[in-house]
Amino acid sequence: HETGEIGLFMIVKESSVAAGIRRIEALTGPAAYQYVKNQGRSLREISSLLRARPEEVVQKVESLRTQLQEEKRKNEQFRAGQISGGKPADFPTQQIQTVGDVKVHIEKVPPGDIKEIRAYADRFRNQLKSGVIIVGAADLKGEKATLVVMVTPDWTARLSAAEIAKEMAGLIEGTGGGKPEMAQAGGKQVEKLDSALEQGVEIIRKWLKP
Repeated sequence: HETGEIGLFMIVKESSVAAGIRRIEALTGPAAYQYVKNQGRSLREISSLLRARPEEVVQKVESLRTQLQEEKRKNEQFRAGQISGGKPADFPTQQIQTVGDVKVHIEKVPPGDIKEIRAYADRFRNQLKSGVIIVGAADLKGEKATLVVMVTPDWTARLSAAEIAKEMAGLIEGTGGGKPEMAQAGGKQVEKLDSALEQGVEIIRKWLKP
C-alpha cells in the first residue's frame, strides 16, 4: 500500500534489455535480509581463510593476486627455458637445412602451451633473420600436438606459413591456419607429430614458388 512496506531493497543483477533500457533484479523484505545475512557469513568465512579482518579482505586478495601473477611469470620463464634447453640465446643453428635457396629449421621441443612454443619460434626466427621455422610439440597433458610455422618477411612472396600449417595439420588430424608470416596448427594425433615434422621439408619444397 505504500513504499515503506518495501523495506530493505538489494539489487542483485543488472542487464541490458534494449538500447537505452536496463533491467534490474532485486530482493526485498525477508529475502533481502536473508541475502545480506548470507553475504555476511561468506565474508566472515573468507576473512577466516585469509586470516584477515573483514575490512582487510580486498587488500589481502589484491596482494595474493599480485603474488600469483608473479609466480605465473616466473613459471612461464622457466617453461621457456626448458623448451630452449635452458639457454634461450643458444639455438641449434647446426640443424638448419637449405631447401632450394631458403634456410629451413624444423624442430620438436619439449611439451608446452602454444604461447611458449610460439615465443620460442619467434626468438629463433629473429636469430635466423631469413628463412622458415617450424616448431612442434605436444601440449602439457600429452593430448594434443601443436605446430607453429613462421616465415620471415623476405620470403612471404614465395612461401605462406598458412599454407604450410594447413597441410601439416592434416598429418596430425587437426586444423591449421594463420597469416603468410605466422601460422599454427593443432591436432589430436600426438603420435604422428614426429612424422609430420619429418615431412616438413617436402611440404616447404612443394609450396616454394619460383
